[in-house]
Amino acid sequence: MIEIEYRDRYTAYLDVLGFKEKLIAGGPTLEEYFNTVLQELTNLKSRVGKSDLEYILISDAIVLSFPLDQEGSAANLKELLFAISSIQYRLCLIGFWLRGAVSKGRIFIKPENMVAVGQGLVNAYQLEQLAKYPRVILDPKIFEFLKIGPDRLRTLIDGPMVHNGSPTILYNQSTIGGFVPAYHKEEAVFIDYLAHLKTASILERDKFVESIKANGYADQRTFSKFRWILDYAICRLDESIDKNLIDRLFQL
Repeated sequence: MIEIEYRDRYTAYLDVLGFKEKLIAGGPTLEEYFNTVLQELTNLKSRVGKSDLEYILISDAIVLSFPLDQEGSAANLKELLFAISSIQYRLCLIGFWLRGAVSKGRIFIKPENMVAVGQGLVNAYQLEQLAKYPRVILDPKIFEFLKIGPDRLRTLIDGPMVHNGSPTILYNQSTIGGFVPAYHKEEAVFIDYLAHLKTASILERDKFVESIKANGYADQRTFSKFRWILDYAICRLDESIDKNLIDRLFQL
């Protein structure tokens, strides 16, 4: 018997674009998908404690629940966003592109019974529909809860890094020189998962290019989304260091 007890928590809803086609195709990539997600969630649990993170994987959907921060802090949010960033990056290298949202609100989640319900989940699910491109956006309700704006949150999240050698976690076009597409200056604050490319190995960069080739031209529904990814990736690279990769992306 289940007794529903709501708690106010951060909630993320992540959806895999084109998952149905992957499911029909079968093969080892589905195993890679689940193993990659579970590994990153295991990494997060090892850092923050097993009791804090709760999650459910249902086919192409990932639901994450994590404790809210205390006033004046964004430490928990930072851990959650870092884990999501790692999941996004690792999955995109094997052809799985995530779209989603992170919100807050009351939620009841019981992973052992595969039950998740509450306004926090509804908020994240509805916001995922507005993310449009393969990215994970933040609900403005989080800024309201933390009583800070997007720029201050970026400072808290991407100030002194606790993860050695980590890339930035939140995308900030104002800190990037050179080519910045107009739609990257829009309203949404999103997780900067392609910042991982700046420290990626040659093998990872090759996988990234091949993933776009394999997924970006399937049909018109995905074409515009992958053109956005190309522009976003080019924004995150340094022409003086990453010219080879930039040239390869411009050729796609």
